[in-house]
Amino acid sequence: MKFLFADSMDRVDPTYDFILDDRGRSNADGSLDQWPHQYYGECGQKCYDGLLVSYAIVFGKGKKYNDAQGQRFRAQGAPDFLKFKSHPIRAPIIGDCGAFAYVGEEVPPYQPEEMANFYADCKFTHGISVDHIIFSFTENNQVNASASDRKRYDITIRNARKFLKYAKSKKLPFTPIASIQGWNPDSMAVAAVTYERMGYDYVAIGGLVPLKVSQIHACISAVRKAVPRLKIHLLGVTKADHIHEFFQYKITTFDSTSPLIRAFKDNRHNYWADDGHYTAIRVPQIGENASMKRRILSGRINQAEAQADEKWALSRVRAIHALKTPPVSGEVEIALEDILRYHSYLDEECDSIRKIHSKKKHSVTITEPWQFAWDRVRVEEYRRTLTNRPWRSCDCRVCQEAGPEVVLFRGSNRNKRRGFHNLYWFYKRLQRLQGK
Repeated sequence: MKFLFADSMDRVDPTYDFILDDRGRSNADGSLDQWPHQYYGECGQKCYDGLLVSYAIVFGKGKKYNDAQGQRFRAQGAPDFLKFKSHPIRAPIIGDCGAFAYVGEEVPPYQPEEMANFYADCKFTHGISVDHIIFSFTENNQVNASASDRKRYDITIRNARKFLKYAKSKKLPFTPIASIQGWNPDSMAVAAVTYERMGYDYVAIGGLVPLKVSQIHACISAVRKAVPRLKIHLLGVTKADHIHEFFQYKITTFDSTSPLIRAFKDNRHNYWADDGHYTAIRVPQIGENASMKRRILSGRINQAEAQADEKWALSRVRAIHALKTPPVSGEVEIALEDILRYHSYLDEECDSIRKIHSKKKHSVTITEPWQFAWDRVRVEEYRRTLTNRPWRSCDCRVCQEAGPEVVLFRGSNRNKRRGFHNLYWFYKRLQRLQGK
């Protein structure tokens, strides 16, 4: 089973200066930014087998590519633009239409012929037919589809038929993949059999994003039993922690952004490691936090004091990293105190406490702002991150070069590097489990 990363222009600046929090002068315009495969490839490491790119990301609503990038993508082709050496088996680049971008519309805004030409022009190794997402899924095969779901199902089947016919008639140089949507396992199985009869040898199961693990099992199992010889791709797997459970179905490929996205969108599991996932330590930049900026302008926060405490918080994490031996409890607690002191600026409820504390007399005992913040963040998880220093035992390029910066929840170049690390760790784990 090959792991494909769904591209969304997630890149980092390899010249980024963490101390100055600034791009290198040679990359002021971001032209030297690198995708994960570039970044790791320079040192002979690997973090996935291939890529998936949605038309919606390049040209559709909410696109992540600007107009110039989209034009270059089409002119150069996906392999050259993405700087990824493609191969239909070893390193596929799969294109799809990005059905989530138009999920609220009556019909897909793209025609099968339009997508087929896009895949051919951009030199994709594989292309997925135009589908329409069905969200009302149940494991109960006795449930009938609503009129809306049936319409979406029929549209998806018709588009797959037109897509294959057009690709074959024009002899387009990519492998067509039929997208499966359904409201229960049986409907998906029927779609798979229909595609096999059309002449497809590769299908992609869609609509998996909101499903529970048990429901995903039901979908895949039904499709695999119905078409034991077809290749299967899983679209948008979010349950990355459970991917090993799907080995039994002989899946050919799957795509996911989960390892990268959870680096900065998960509340707890930001840094992935063999001994469990770790929580990143939030030390956001003052200039990038809207709430802090507003409160500084209103006079509720003293900017100079906040900047000083920000520097102390960063220096404490770096000091923990620099220790030659594992940190003792006292060292971790001192670091935590300074981190939480800065955290108090992120919490508006601490503003009044800070004001009172600054005016208190020595004879008066009052809770300090950082002590108030102590109860409002995941202190135990921060303590575990600082105590175990998981980045020190990781051999990936991110951890070797960025060190403690990888566990700081702070700006795109740190957060996405942590996502790159997660991709690397997830890929290594996947290889290890498949080896067993």
